[in-house]
Amino acid sequence: MTSHTSIDFSGGWRLESPADQTGPAATAARELARHLEVIAPQHSSGVKLSLSHRSKESDGFVWSVSDQHVQIDGSSERGLLYGVYSFLTELGFRWPGHHPQDTRIPTGTGFSLKQACAETPSFDGRCLILGHHAFLTEHDAWITWAARNRLNTIFVHTAEEGLALGAAPVKLWHDVGAGVRSRCADFGMTLELGGHGLSRLLPRSLFDEMPNAFRMKDRVRTPDHNLDPLNADGMAVVKKNARAWFQANSGADIYHLWPDDIPGGGWSSSPECENLSASDQALIATNALAEELEQMSPNAEIAHIAYHDTEPAPAAVRPRHNVSLLWAPRMRSYAHGAFDMSSTVNQRYPTELAANVRLFDDTTAKPLRVFEYYLDAILFKSTLPPLVTQMAADAAGYKDAGARTLQALMVGGRPWNAPQLNAYAFARLAWDATLDPQQLVLEFARIMVGDAAADHLAAHYTALGDAFALALTFEPHEAKPAAAAGAADFLDTPPTDMGDPWYASPEDVALRLTWEPDITANLNKAAYALTTTGQTASYTDHMAGLQEEFALTRLWFDFHFARLRLYGAWHKRETGGAEDVQTALARAYAICDAIDDWADAHIEDARYQQNTKLLHWLFWRLRLDWIREQIAPEGKEREAVRAEREADMVARFAAGGDLWTTSPDTPDTP
Repeated sequence: MTSHTSIDFSGGWRLESPADQTGPAATAARELARHLEVIAPQHSSGVKLSLSHRSKESDGFVWSVSDQHVQIDGSSERGLLYGVYSFLTELGFRWPGHHPQDTRIPTGTGFSLKQACAETPSFDGRCLILGHHAFLTEHDAWITWAARNRLNTIFVHTAEEGLALGAAPVKLWHDVGAGVRSRCADFGMTLELGGHGLSRLLPRSLFDEMPNAFRMKDRVRTPDHNLDPLNADGMAVVKKNARAWFQANSGADIYHLWPDDIPGGGWSSSPECENLSASDQALIATNALAEELEQMSPNAEIAHIAYHDTEPAPAAVRPRHNVSLLWAPRMRSYAHGAFDMSSTVNQRYPTELAANVRLFDDTTAKPLRVFEYYLDAILFKSTLPPLVTQMAADAAGYKDAGARTLQALMVGGRPWNAPQLNAYAFARLAWDATLDPQQLVLEFARIMVGDAAADHLAAHYTALGDAFALALTFEPHEAKPAAAAGAADFLDTPPTDMGDPWYASPEDVALRLTWEPDITANLNKAAYALTTTGQTASYTDHMAGLQEEFALTRLWFDFHFARLRLYGAWHKRETGGAEDVQTALARAYAICDAIDDWADAHIEDARYQQNTKLLHWLFWRLRLDWIREQIAPEGKEREAVRAEREADMVARFAAGGDLWTTSPDTPDTP
């Protein structure tokens, strides 16, 4: 049993730490003082707080309380910082959201505390990925939130193109990069930078001059997608531009220049490459980048991403010593844990992950980093399902698999309307992979609404998680996000991505429709629990945001079943008639309109309104428009629908590209 002791701040407090501290040790002293000033003023005869640290690499710490004296000692400067946050948490401070007003502050000056606490993290690296304009704009607040919740890495995920739907626009990074680096230094944060930038290192304008530098497809060179990694002339250009990119983006610890974001078919089938897998070709290119990086920044790493067609381990190529493995299982099932063998989708992932880990362990390369999607509102289409049970299982599995760093991509079309359960739970599990998921949900609920309403809010999240666990179920053959060669191809091959059952069999569509009563029952439970939460909450500052987020989630489920009915009618159209398809199509369109209305009503910034609408057009309306074209009578009516779709696509992409304008001085080279 943990022993407790009392401490009283009514006489004030005094802080003792070396005056010459810098970096995270200095931040630890400032953060402790800033929070204690809320409880009581400084006073020379008050509670004594002593800060110290050693010079180890660990983020661990110990603190103890005895006779009105608090001693906090970190294994490192950063460990001291996390020891301070642990002690403040023991007092009752909490940081569920990134806004200053989100901080929960304890009442009174007297506290019963543990006599001692000693902790070390489950993962050496615990990373928040800022993946959108909405989050990078508020980088100071998000970095502070991450540190207070004991995350130690910030990854700025960037995109060079103007339509940065799934990443932060590079122009914004150039505008705020100095501030991000400074804030990361304050907290001792590791900094990661980049994204899908490999193909830009070989400008497409060089195709006529050096076609053999580009990939071969069906025995013909083509300038689309990645490149030919065995072409010396092309790789010389890649290396030169990589040096320029590293120089322009100096100061990061881990760099990312990944292949194109497509599910497959983006690598070369030239005679020289035909026996090299996509993973091998990607690693050849990454090794070349790593060689350049080492000359400029010997201590930095560059990531080889295992993603889509590069998930299988390379067979013919070994990584350089400054290359780290980045495991990114984008098309896994989130209805289950990543290592849950009952999932037909997830069954292959543990074996492929283990093969990659063995390859990197057998070399001097850097250990496993895991890029997860728990905060990806593009994957989940503007909402986040409660995934605490899945995250807890994943954390244990990834730790056993040898992961050094656990990351979560935070991306979407808009800022959140309330603090997110998944974000808080991810940070807690990255620190301690043994935590009980149900207790984590209850812990977050207490922070959000107080003790009296915590059980109700926890019940809301539990019921919502049960509903999503059914709705997110799919089969392996459905995981086809998009294979279009360019934007124009979206007209004929709309992206399906996660949750779209377009490739489901008619039997699977029918089966999922039978789950509607169970899902609806859980949604009704969630609605009742949220209403009861509002009636009993001690803290009501986030109730409106929670209700707004839930309203959008209900629309998500409305569309889920409307689309299932539409696809069911599509499968039966030859026997059931086009009228059933038209009725179901009208219902699906009406829900999309309702989601646009939600964006107008609950998103303040017009750019984020437009961004959210663009997301739903790309992944939802495009398929509806395609069906509308197919059922239109052949001839002028169908041609008119086609022309309308083309004009709509051009307008939407143009408007989307204008949202986050790229830098005008980087037209074709990195």
